[in-house]
Amino acid sequence: MHLIFFAQSKAHYRYYSPLIYYSLKENFKVTVFENKLSNLKVKFNSYIKKKYINFKYFENDKELNNLIDKIEFDFFLSLNPFFEKINKTNLKKLSGKFCILMHGDDNFLTVDDWQGYNPKSKLHLDYKRNFFIHNLSTYNFYLNLIQKYSKNKEKKNFLYFTDKNTKKIEIGDLQICNELLNLNKDKIRDEFSIPNDKKIILYLPFPFVPSRNKNFSQSFQIVFSGIYHAIHQFKKNSGLIKFIYLIKTIYFYIKIFTSFSAINIFFNKKTEKKIMQELRKFCDRNNYFLITKPKNKYTVPSFLFDYAHKVIIDQQNEYFPSIFQKLLSLSDYTVSYYSTSIRESARYNVFNINIKLPNIYFDNNPIHFMRYETNGQSNYEFKGVIETVNVDNFIKILTENDLENKFKLLNFRRQKYISKFLSINNNDAVVNFINYIKKFNKNK
Repeated sequence: MHLIFFAQSKAHYRYYSPLIYYSLKENFKVTVFENKLSNLKVKFNSYIKKKYINFKYFENDKELNNLIDKIEFDFFLSLNPFFEKINKTNLKKLSGKFCILMHGDDNFLTVDDWQGYNPKSKLHLDYKRNFFIHNLSTYNFYLNLIQKYSKNKEKKNFLYFTDKNTKKIEIGDLQICNELLNLNKDKIRDEFSIPNDKKIILYLPFPFVPSRNKNFSQSFQIVFSGIYHAIHQFKKNSGLIKFIYLIKTIYFYIKIFTSFSAINIFFNKKTEKKIMQELRKFCDRNNYFLITKPKNKYTVPSFLFDYAHKVIIDQQNEYFPSIFQKLLSLSDYTVSYYSTSIRESARYNVFNINIKLPNIYFDNNPIHFMRYETNGQSNYEFKGVIETVNVDNFIKILTENDLENKFKLLNFRRQKYISKFLSINNNDAVVNFINYIKKFNKNK
């Protein structure tokens, strides 16, 4: 059997790598299509030998169509519909073989805002596709979200998931498999110089992206974290770049002091810097080692270096396991801001503390903040697995040394969480996928 993996970014390997590993174990032929201009350059750790993977590169739609035309395959795997223009002959060839892998809510939000991503790319094309979903519960939640709250209701993009051409197959969440849950922890501690006698809190920084939203959301992001990003870049650079960040720092202060809400946050120290200060104090008092793992696609605030025991900047080019999975395998707690990492945390038996953000951060857009709902039985609020707490309460819990009492991982709750959001049976999702395509091919 021959599988094509369509990789459009490094992060796609977060989902592809377990499938690539199991496909190679089954002696399937594995080919990866990459856009040469993306220059992904990922590396696989221990389990996967890159020499057994065929890499094919393209630079434009014509070259991609040529690859699809010339190469025979059984299944074509992607995380999204094609942004590229695929000719009718190739659509006919792909029909029934094209597979979309669910990666949380991103599949649904990408399709909902399809015309915003690529106005020239058609979404509703006549070819049969297989949509491999976590389970019906998560599928229905996200589908309902874009049906009910979409700003593009007239486009009816959600029909991509519900029309006669899309077949839903439940398999679970593809990110984790048995091999990734049995990593050598001593080796990982040595790799990152982490003391053997310390418990670990893994802190995932606030994702500062001021261009994401406008108005007060931008002021909130700046006062909560962004001002320290600009200060750090100003300190570390020289010449023209230093001058640019000086201007940006001045601009950020203007944004703060022209917003009453931002001024209140600034002077009451309800900021990410304050959280890091209190986390470090708590760790020093309670034998914890504080690790922070910013992504290289974001700038880094200065206080991470001031308060973390270790800062590990993730280049996001290492998979199976990823840097995050290695660190997660050692951790007792993760602290994050509505991160998709919650799915992996649950699988690794790590309690996740989610820091609550105001609705304005989500631009007061229901489709954004409703997907992060915290109603007691949701992705981001599930007692004994993940709990959402506001900044004031979290700082209070830290100063009173009450973190371990307030946030206890309960294994029976963790199993319920996994069953509700991430799985359909006791098999890893990758095993369910492999079993499905083997049975499908046998019955053709």
